[in-house]
Amino acid sequence: MAAADGAQTNQGRAAGGKTNDTAVRPFSVHFSNEALADLRQRVAATRWPSQELVADDTQGVRLATMRKLADYWAKQYDWRKAEANINQ
Repeated sequence: MAAADGAQTNQGRAAGGKTNDTAVRPFSVHFSNEALADLRQRVAATRWPSQELVADDTQGVRLATMRKLADYWAKQYDWRKAEANINQ
């Protein structure tokens, strides 16, 4: 009986103890006002690097692009609309 109990306990588990359960379950998200305020504060406190030394994208994403993106996420992105979309 102990073996059967053990087999039942491990049912749905793969090697390494990870679950194989792929059932879809409802969930919802909520970004607290405090978390959003903290995010905005951290984005505003970003220490930006100096401007690129080259005129192309060989050093990665352009500083101006990153600054615009950070500004968008901190000031313009509608987090409540995103919540509503996720929670549908």
